[in-house]
Amino acid sequence: MGNISQKDIEIIESYIKNSDSIFDDKIKFEYKFLKNYKEPELNETNLNKVKSYLKGTKIILNPINSKKKIKRLIKWFKMGTLTENKSNSFKTNSCKTTESKSSKDSNNKSSLNKSEKKSNNDNLDNFILNYLNINFLSQTQKMFENNLKHFYFHHKLHFIERVKKGPPDCFRWLSWLIILNVPKERKKNFYEKLLNEEINENLKKQIVNDLNRTINQNFEHLKGINSLDEKIYENKKKSLYKILYALTNLDKEMGYCQGINFITYFLLDISDNNEIDTFYILISLFSKNFDINMNIRGFFIENFPLLQTFLYIFDKILEKEDYSLFNYIKKLNVPHEGWILKWFQTLFTICLPTHINLRLWDYILSIGIYFMISFSISLLIHLKNDLFKINDAFDFIEYFNNFFESTFGDGTNSNLILLKDKNFNNYVLLDDILNFAGKIHKNYVSKNYFLHYKEEYFVNNNIDKSFEIYYNLEENIFNNDLFNFSILKESENEYLLENEDEDCNINNTKDFIFHTQKKHNNNKKDDEE
Repeated sequence: MGNISQKDIEIIESYIKNSDSIFDDKIKFEYKFLKNYKEPELNETNLNKVKSYLKGTKIILNPINSKKKIKRLIKWFKMGTLTENKSNSFKTNSCKTTESKSSKDSNNKSSLNKSEKKSNNDNLDNFILNYLNINFLSQTQKMFENNLKHFYFHHKLHFIERVKKGPPDCFRWLSWLIILNVPKERKKNFYEKLLNEEINENLKKQIVNDLNRTINQNFEHLKGINSLDEKIYENKKKSLYKILYALTNLDKEMGYCQGINFITYFLLDISDNNEIDTFYILISLFSKNFDINMNIRGFFIENFPLLQTFLYIFDKILEKEDYSLFNYIKKLNVPHEGWILKWFQTLFTICLPTHINLRLWDYILSIGIYFMISFSISLLIHLKNDLFKINDAFDFIEYFNNFFESTFGDGTNSNLILLKDKNFNNYVLLDDILNFAGKIHKNYVSKNYFLHYKEEYFVNNNIDKSFEIYYNLEENIFNNDLFNFSILKESENEYLLENEDEDCNINNTKDFIFHTQKKHNNNKKDDEE
């Protein structure tokens, strides 16, 4: 398989041969699909299929060679297994690295002897092959989550970069849980308690009215075909209702606002209908409980303070980045409400198809919520030749409605054919948009423009930051009344270093607090003696 080592193949094939959990099946399915995948031939039938899609500019995923995808899958598989220390021979020098030491380690990396690195890798591979046959049969998704979280604590920048590049499908949801600092203990009883409390009848009606509207966008072509599809449809509908109901009960000030439903359904779909995981990711997105400052709550509370701020920053940066395009849109007098407001408020879930949105969310969760602004500007610049042909606001809004509705491609089939035919040039590649957006974002972050314009808008419009809150999660330790999670970051990394000879595996902050308190008590006892 090209540059993929035979030992890597043996490692993952040995694992999936003996796998027995639902999560294992996901790894097995993705690996076998990629291994057996053959690129479609460029023939007349396939070309006609592509032509039928091309009625205007399209946005498509960059096709990735299946061998490259297998290498990526193996890399994530190793991340999810090599960080669980069952033996001293399982440890690597990289296990001692923390984010605070990353710059120092990167300088030393070039001085390492290549033969030593190869020898270390061979020893590891041999150990893993033996280890797999003994211990992996009972391992499940929890093991992968624990080990990926461990890798994240030790190599945060590497982990974020790999999420940004796009995790394998079977690892994407876990990577999102980890990068959003969602705790390992996700309490079902807390979720069910919220479901048993009453909410305002009007809000309940709004939620019910939006259910069909939300799900029909994905299920309209399936519903009614057979009983299985009907069952899937009803389960999705029931789960979506419960999560929206629980979130409304958790945040009575915000209540329910249209737009939350699309974000929730997108997450529910990616999680394979896991209500608890979806609910906790929403908590991370809407609040500061897990030390991730997304705070999209400001998109939905009264007067939409953060949403209005985003629109203000968008205009300012578009004006700086491409004045001619900014001025043209301004002359058309296109209202924000017709397009860009919907993009931001729903985190693009209302307009982009899932396979495109997955990659955008990889970037948003890796870089931050303000990346949506950079992505939007990059997209407009890539499409400006089309946009300059539009003569009024209505046609401008319709252009994007048609553009997103006709977006296609899953990165494996028609896209590959499309790229082989030089006659087709009316498409834009997603990676081109994302890469250019990354450059825009880096430029304006380095100059502190995002924060500057945010503070400027807040001051000019008398907006405070009261929409940035901590939810009271009762017995869950992530509670504003108990502590600020960010204070523990540096100490937590120190704890990992101090204890890696014993365990080198921290699962959550509760474990850290317990061990830190235990250590403190032991030290105190020693002092007394």
